[in-house]
Amino acid sequence: KDNITLSDILRFNLSDLSSFALVKDSGLRRKTQDLGKIILNGMMPKEATAEAQDVTEAYADIDFSTRLESDEKKEKNTPDSTDSKDSSRIENSQERGDLKTRNENKTDFSLLAAYDISILNGNEEYQPEEGNAITVEIQNDSIHSGMNLQLWHIKDDGTREQVKDFSLEDGKISFDATGFSVYALVYRIETYYVDAKGDTYHITVEYGDDADLPEDVELSVSEADTGSYLNDAAKALETQADYLLYRKFLDISFVQKITDEETGEERSEMIEPQAPVSVSVQLMDVTESCMHEDEGIFPDGQRLYMTNLDQRIVRIQEEVDGLYEDIIHVQEAYNGYLDMKMNDTMKYLTVLTTIFFPLTIIVGWYGMNFDSILEFHWKYGYVYVIALSLAVVAVFTWIAKKKKWW
Repeated sequence: KDNITLSDILRFNLSDLSSFALVKDSGLRRKTQDLGKIILNGMMPKEATAEAQDVTEAYADIDFSTRLESDEKKEKNTPDSTDSKDSSRIENSQERGDLKTRNENKTDFSLLAAYDISILNGNEEYQPEEGNAITVEIQNDSIHSGMNLQLWHIKDDGTREQVKDFSLEDGKISFDATGFSVYALVYRIETYYVDAKGDTYHITVEYGDDADLPEDVELSVSEADTGSYLNDAAKALETQADYLLYRKFLDISFVQKITDEETGEERSEMIEPQAPVSVSVQLMDVTESCMHEDEGIFPDGQRLYMTNLDQRIVRIQEEVDGLYEDIIHVQEAYNGYLDMKMNDTMKYLTVLTTIFFPLTIIVGWYGMNFDSILEFHWKYGYVYVIALSLAVVAVFTWIAKKKKWW
């Protein structure tokens, strides 16, 4: 029965009932609001209507990286800066004659979409209570199940709250909401770098998660035979092979070291990226090649200029390498200074602990609740404990001074 009164309850014939319940109508009904790309499903007021606006452009200039990176740092252990510098030093590869560095990565955050969602009950905005969450489904063709997506709730006062409990499928994201304002979908973009440096080149390759490369991938570079590619290069440049004054052909590939479980031997396996990668090549011997050409393309005056230019480049490169080494030494000296200060502090605290530790034993000894302890009933027992404590401190202080602990 609906809209019953107290008198109706008193007139019930309870003899015909095994049990009964009184239920107050909250005014909420389970409803589904289809807003196109957004679907709401849950308990809402009977006459409620929902609205959703795409506000991606309005929030496109907001820098999400500062707030998001602070949360990422809590989940990762940042290595010591000195170790990172040392580990990034280039090491010589005996097998292929090239130089490799470890992988590095950079994290960026990009706003995929933002929607301002609201539920109106008449002229007032309705916000669901805790325990009465409304399921929100956002459909977007750019969403796929394997992407690194983060969901943020931007409240009316500008504060942000990350929604960590959501399900991700191809083309849509679903989550439970207890508050409605702006919901932003932030895509985390990981960019990885791997370098290889030789005597005459420095190569950097940049790739993303879509390349589907393992974490321990290495960059392998070797100089290919000039003869086999020279004619093809000349044809591509629409010139003759003899006019190609500077000739360098580099064989660049991704490799992963794999250890054979049976023999224990290590081998390198070539890996092809699943998406385009960006390759940057820096050549260091162009001027030297131009100086030693025998075709008479450059007059003697220009050769002399190139010789001077090459010498200046070499000097600048040596100065840069020297400055880098100086920075490493300064950093090591500073870290050593910090370690020394930390050791002095620990030494000071250890001495204090050694001096005052006997007082803990004295307090524990006379803190025992045994009535047979003679000092409990002695007239000068309190003065005796104070004098004993001062004497112990004085003795241990004298020992510390004699052994030059400070």
